[in-house]
Amino acid sequence: MMEIKEKSRYKKIKIKEIKDENHKTKTFFFDCGINISPGQFIMLWLPDVDEKPFAVSYKKPMAVTVELKGCFTKELFNLKKGDELFYRGPLGKGFTIYEKKAIVVAGGMGLAGLSTLIESLGNPKVVFGCKCKNDLFFRERFDMNLCTDDGSQGYKGFATKKLREIIEKEKYEMIYACGPEIMMKQIFDIAEQLNIDFEASLERFMFCGVGICGSCACGKKLVCKDGPVFNSKQLREMNDFGRYAKLKSGKRIEINKCNSKTTAINNGMVFIDGKLDKKNILIQDGIIKEVSENEFNANKVIDASEKIVLPGIIDSHVHMREPGHEYKEDFFTGSCTAAAGGITTFIDMPNNKKPIISFEDLERKRELAKKSIVNYGFYFGTNGENIDEFKKVKNVAALKIYMDKTTGNLLVNDYNKLNNIFINFERIAIHGEHKNIEKAIKLAIKHNNHLQICHVSSKKEIDIIRKYKQGKNNIYVEVTPHHLFLTKYDEKNSFFLMKPELKTKQDQDALWGAIDEGIIDRIGTDHAPHTKDEKNSDNPPYGIPGLETMLPLLLDAVNKGKLSLSKLVKLTVENPVKMFNIKNKGRIKQGFDADLTIVDMNKEKTVKNEELFTKCKWSAWNEKKFKGWPLVTIVNGNIVFENQRVNDIKGREINFN
Repeated sequence: MMEIKEKSRYKKIKIKEIKDENHKTKTFFFDCGINISPGQFIMLWLPDVDEKPFAVSYKKPMAVTVELKGCFTKELFNLKKGDELFYRGPLGKGFTIYEKKAIVVAGGMGLAGLSTLIESLGNPKVVFGCKCKNDLFFRERFDMNLCTDDGSQGYKGFATKKLREIIEKEKYEMIYACGPEIMMKQIFDIAEQLNIDFEASLERFMFCGVGICGSCACGKKLVCKDGPVFNSKQLREMNDFGRYAKLKSGKRIEINKCNSKTTAINNGMVFIDGKLDKKNILIQDGIIKEVSENEFNANKVIDASEKIVLPGIIDSHVHMREPGHEYKEDFFTGSCTAAAGGITTFIDMPNNKKPIISFEDLERKRELAKKSIVNYGFYFGTNGENIDEFKKVKNVAALKIYMDKTTGNLLVNDYNKLNNIFINFERIAIHGEHKNIEKAIKLAIKHNNHLQICHVSSKKEIDIIRKYKQGKNNIYVEVTPHHLFLTKYDEKNSFFLMKPELKTKQDQDALWGAIDEGIIDRIGTDHAPHTKDEKNSDNPPYGIPGLETMLPLLLDAVNKGKLSLSKLVKLTVENPVKMFNIKNKGRIKQGFDADLTIVDMNKEKTVKNEELFTKCKWSAWNEKKFKGWPLVTIVNGNIVFENQRVNDIKGREINFN
């Protein structure tokens, strides 16, 4: 038991300083030094919490550099300057310092375990690899060859590839490494091929730290006692190296090999086929490789205990404002607010400052959208005069027709023009109210179109749609969060001005009833940001931002019993995939794209304007508290949102079958 540890084995230390290294990494400096060989480790003990091994990243004063990735580190991150904890050590066997020309290779947090070695070696060549620039640290401390998987900083590619390029140009006698075991196995293979001496610091689950429990076994060796540093000769004899590891449960599992990028999500309640099951997910190279009851090991392991894993949320109605109004929002900032809201895919509307009504303008927009960190798609626009452009356009969700007044200059209400449009484009989405909705439905029935009715807002509209939708498979209906959760009586000022306008409580109740009835098929934010100055002006524009608040609003409704989780997934994932025939999205199943949203149904948080990622920095729900929030957003296997930070890893355009 933690509470009865022999205090004689432990030394009490006090936190002297805490330094933020990056968005998820801190260095904790203590009020003492330590006589330690590079590569040795200590066991940190937080009474009533747990005990964990950490590499020493500084000797005087002693420090550990820690990534936020579990319950223990979460508690450690809650400590502040002056707080006390305990440690024992140094433990294990460290690196051997040779009089040889050496190169040091670090992957991710492996740099912390190599830092005292780098200082001992003087000025060795160092290669440091991470997923993206946001994960880098110690850049001012060491002169390093930086590598990022996405190319956001330094060399684009794996550290192993950079290493090979360096040693092919310059001769080295020694390689030291610490990082993911898959990476170190590849470096070991390179060293063997080129007859270069090699030492690596291995990581395994450790409980005792002194070779008693056997939890850290690698072949016949114990990482805590015989290592953690092993040389080439020892590694040759360790059949498990790069192949097998033990989970915390003690189960021996295979380490995924090759150059694959892998992520495991373990111990979560996973939404599969309309229900929640406790499952584990393995992601490889952006694809869901396996869903199983067995835990997985991977380059990155996410513990989703007491969390829910949903298929990635899709927002099929946004206005990212680029090109033309980038001061309100752009594809990068808009995608960041989407990621923070648990949204993995958005579909952008065409009513830009210069409307997207030509093939050339659409292609230009495609290029601009490549800065997005989530996946994206597009609608094409029409003014009734661009029929010749329709055949040139490929891979769009639908043709958007504005039949009523809104932002932009794309109003089309002439019947002959509308009829011609419906004849020449199969998939139609409309902005229309009341009688114009009925006009569009009749045209769609006449020409057998696939019709999307955007942002319905009133009981009258629901009554019209109900009359025609029964038995029709090609009429789909969208509602926005603001029409579900606000009424005209909530309209305090011009910030609540929108099109369609907010309606009565009776209208709102009709919308919820239409969800229960199955008349409404999807929820889209109609994310339409404007600056505060514009909204406070004498002529305020229509629209509100909503990407970051849609999912919290809906999760809060689930917690209050107003909406089921399965209905939420149907409205924001399954139905959009079905309506738009989006390829390889919307299911947590082997072979599907790894677009996932991890949520905490118990997390309570208040919306704060200043904390939002949207460029406009305001929300209609400012100071409102919701229960149920997204924690992690994964797009194409990449973690783009975690720990309230976004990672700049680019998404890609979706495919409409």
